[in-house]
Amino acid sequence: MLPIGVYFRNKPEWDFPPLSPAIQLASACRDLEVTKKKLEGKLYEMKERHNQMDKRWEKLQEKEQLLRESFIHFNKSVQVGCWFLKILP
Repeated sequence: MLPIGVYFRNKPEWDFPPLSPAIQLASACRDLEVTKKKLEGKLYEMKERHNQMDKRWEKLQEKEQLLRESFIHFNKSVQVGCWFLKILP
């Protein structure tokens, strides 16, 4: 025996009897659960990305601080070198 959909393949949807409210509710609940799981997965991914970005930001701040310190050291050494050059001639 063939499924009912094969016999009524060309008929529009509104020609089929409506589903019972209980079936529609069960389908909606199932869809809601699937959506909740997807949302939880997205939230977890977002938290992971946020943590990674925080770590990258901290590394960049450390590198910036090292650059500032090395620039200050370089600037002082250049000033000291210029001071000796002014005394020598």
